Amino acid sequence: MASLPAWLHSVFCMRIIDEVPYPDVCQQFKISPVNARQRIQQARRHLRSRLSRFT
Repeated sequence: MASLPAWLHSVFCMRIIDEVPYPDVCQQFKISPVNARQRIQQARRHLRSRLSRFT
C-alpha cells in the first residue's frame, strides 16, 4: 500500500480499510461518487500489478 500515490491511498484506505460509506468519502475529498469509485479501482489495479510480481 505504501506504493500507492497519496491521492489513491487516502481514498482507498478510507473506503476499503476503514469501511467509510462512499457519500462520506466523497464529501471528505470533495469528489463525485464516480470519481471515488474510479480511484478505488485504480488503487486495486495498482496493488494487483505490484502483487503479481510475487506469483
